[in-house]
Amino acid sequence: MSALITEAAALRRWLFDAALPLWWKLAADRNRGGFHEAIGLDGKVNAQPHRARTIARMAYSYSEAGRLGWDGPWQDAAQHALRYLREHFVAADGAVASVVHLDGRIVEPIFELYDQAFMLLACASGQRAFGEAAGWRRCALAVRARLEQSLAHPLATHACRNDPIRICIFSSRPSPGWRSTKTRRGAA
Repeated sequence: MSALITEAAALRRWLFDAALPLWWKLAADRNRGGFHEAIGLDGKVNAQPHRARTIARMAYSYSEAGRLGWDGPWQDAAQHALRYLREHFVAADGAVASVVHLDGRIVEPIFELYDQAFMLLACASGQRAFGEAAGWRRCALAVRARLEQSLAHPLATHACRNDPIRICIFSSRPSPGWRSTKTRRGAA
């Protein structure tokens, strides 16, 4: 068991001392917003269009880093990602675009379930890290409404309709709005 504890401590040190600072320093696109997709072995980024799932994962990662006790600029990094998501990826109807050009124009307005799920994860992270006033619950509800509008089908099972939404639970006790999804559709 001590080997496992030693490895976990080493991984935590690497995450807090190397990975998170490196990504914030090099991969954050401070000119246009969001984060770059990759950092080369030479330490340079290859500026390519931004994907919703990448930016959402960064919002989640930095929010979780703060929750885990990282004393680095997790709030700045998480808000950097969250702000870019809200400003460039989320449409007025709650749909999440898949890819955005570096100039902020939508490249792929395709409604990909994978991107919707990652947006819900980012919303949950923003809600937990920054509270109700930040508006992430409202954003999640708009995405959820769009999911229900686009994917609900009277012949689909409860599990098929509800699983993508389950990712957006803001705490161990879901709000009544999320619980109502289950009751409206029947028992799982």
